[in-house]
Amino acid sequence: MVRPNKRTKFAHAIIPHGQKDPIGLHFVHIKPHRSAYLGIGIHDRDWWGKDAALEVRKCMINHFLMYAPVDRFCGYVNARNFASIFNYRKLGFTHVGTLHRVTSDPVSGDVHDTLIFEMFRKEWEAREAADHE
Repeated sequence: MVRPNKRTKFAHAIIPHGQKDPIGLHFVHIKPHRSAYLGIGIHDRDWWGKDAALEVRKCMINHFLMYAPVDRFCGYVNARNFASIFNYRKLGFTHVGTLHRVTSDPVSGDVHDTLIFEMFRKEWEAREAADHE
């Protein structure tokens, strides 16, 4: 988890319109070379599968492209987290690599791979322009 510092590390509660309680958290960590690492967690299972992660992620990407020196977004996903993989793909991210056997389930001890996804500013802007035609 990223500890926010309001310069390069940001965390935002995800609170649906008309509600007071958060359903999750989104974070962005801006690294050197104009890269931003993304993370999201929706802890309220009632919101799973309802595109909340997609909506939040789109808003965050657009915000950071507008207000921060970012040209590349990157995300790391447990290879068994099919919902996150689907979300990255749906947003247009490209799978650029796999880190083999780098995480384990704290309960079962099963070892998992981690997938790396990325998207560049020009790719995002092209997708957004196509969506608004």
